[in-house]
Amino acid sequence: MKKILIVGQGIAGTVLAWTLQGLGQDVYVMDAPDQQTLSASQVAAGIINPVTGKRFAKSWMFETLFAHARACYLQLETQLGVQIWQDLRIERMLQQPEELNNWSLRSHAPDFSNFLSDAEQTSQWQPFAQPNHLFGVIHHAARVRFETMLPVFRQQLLLAGRLIQQRFDYQDLDKFASDFELLLFCEGYRGNSHPLFQHLGWNVTKGEAFHITMEGNEGLPSSEILKKGALIAPLEPGKYWVGSTNEWTFTDALPSATGHAWLKNNLEHMLKTPYQVETHLAAIRPTVKDRRPLIGTHPQFPKLGIFNGLGTKGALLAPYWAQHFAQHLLQGTLLDSQVDIRRFSA
Repeated sequence: MKKILIVGQGIAGTVLAWTLQGLGQDVYVMDAPDQQTLSASQVAAGIINPVTGKRFAKSWMFETLFAHARACYLQLETQLGVQIWQDLRIERMLQQPEELNNWSLRSHAPDFSNFLSDAEQTSQWQPFAQPNHLFGVIHHAARVRFETMLPVFRQQLLLAGRLIQQRFDYQDLDKFASDFELLLFCEGYRGNSHPLFQHLGWNVTKGEAFHITMEGNEGLPSSEILKKGALIAPLEPGKYWVGSTNEWTFTDALPSATGHAWLKNNLEHMLKTPYQVETHLAAIRPTVKDRRPLIGTHPQFPKLGIFNGLGTKGALLAPYWAQHFAQHLLQGTLLDSQVDIRRFSA
């Protein structure tokens, strides 16, 4: 059994802590309370989408990652006693000839036939959506309720005396390295400021989202996501998450007028039903130049490791790669070269 400190309790830190606990390790988590800005994990809707982008490309390693994600979150549901996993479908709004053609080609391709249905004129969203669109259905999507999972897991850590509520000071590296056998950093975008891991190809982005309400409309979809320029996902009856922007240049982690305008513009092109913006959220994502996770231990200081860089797909990526990293740490198995931080060695 190893005594391990995980720094950060977002999606990556929580899933890694749970994975290592399940393997019998002595796990503690350090995370500062009541931070002034939101983390990407707090803003994320937790959407798992098998087919993304304008060209409708299948998500990297989707079948393998999805199976691990579903098993992980259902086990966490049982352990924590709250609903975390929700199976969903995505209704993709289609209008332009090029996107209709691309959709048709993809939906009839052998690798996509289980994920995409032919575009149709009707959908659960049709009464609320702008007219003159067809709707293609993406199957095997899901939402992970991080807004429930993360605070409940935190409370369990607190009750067990395994939560250290402070921000990690890099000047204390030696102190904590003497107290723990492994220090694993899951700090989100702050990882690009870590003195030992800032060279790892970081390319952080800012994302902004709305929480909106649509009251007084019977039949509002509760298990269907609507996607066009933005994505509209059900949170609870009458309440939806709308997002998100992808900003490469920004000065802070706060909601902006530019982000607000982008979200409003997309909503107006998607919905004909009146809505009200309840909350405008923003956070910085831990994205990486090659869009692959950052996993591994420092070559000179093997006690220090990183599990980060999950970007916009943390809900899908975290369970499989946490297990992969845990096996590397405990059994010495080789890391997959696609995620190993050595790919960014100087």
